[in-house]
Amino acid sequence: MKKANLALLLSIMLIAAMAIFIGCKKKSNGFNQDMSRTAQPQKISGSTISGKVIATINFTTGDIAPTYNANDLEAYLLGNFGYFNTIGNIELTYNDPANGVSYLTVTGTDDSGTVAIQVDIFAVGTDLVLQEPNDDTDELIRRHACQERYCTACAFNRNWLGRITGCECTIGTGICNHIISTGVIEYPDLYAYFD
Repeated sequence: MKKANLALLLSIMLIAAMAIFIGCKKKSNGFNQDMSRTAQPQKISGSTISGKVIATINFTTGDIAPTYNANDLEAYLLGNFGYFNTIGNIELTYNDPANGVSYLTVTGTDDSGTVAIQVDIFAVGTDLVLQEPNDDTDELIRRHACQERYCTACAFNRNWLGRITGCECTIGTGICNHIISTGVIEYPDLYAYFD
């Protein structure tokens, strides 16, 4: 009986420790972004990545400072691609390189409903870098769409790293289909904005 109680107590303590650890990991990636700063993106070449710096991170305050003007990027995306009818949000998500890539996410609407593009960006020191186009970079940009099915409105689900993982019905009782595609917006065209 004592061994069973000890095993139960150890299991409960292990579960509690894991919950605390996961909660801390989520909070450690909660960097803020300042969309009011405007500056020219700089070109960077490192041993692992070559591309344009699109933001810098202040590790003391947790702030992310874009090197671009969000209004200009929105106008570029609306005017050049015909992909969005409206843009609701442009967001940078930083992840420690040990946890994976960071993301530039643009959400909005098109004729079919809620849509987003999500681009993998890479942390190099205090810089967030959009990789130079090459044969493999088309896979770094994904189009996400949520199509309502017996649902009035859908929203994107994300994992703790900020990656879009699905859709959920936010108004109504239906479902939302999550569709992922690549090649809708050509990576070199997006990269060209930051020149």
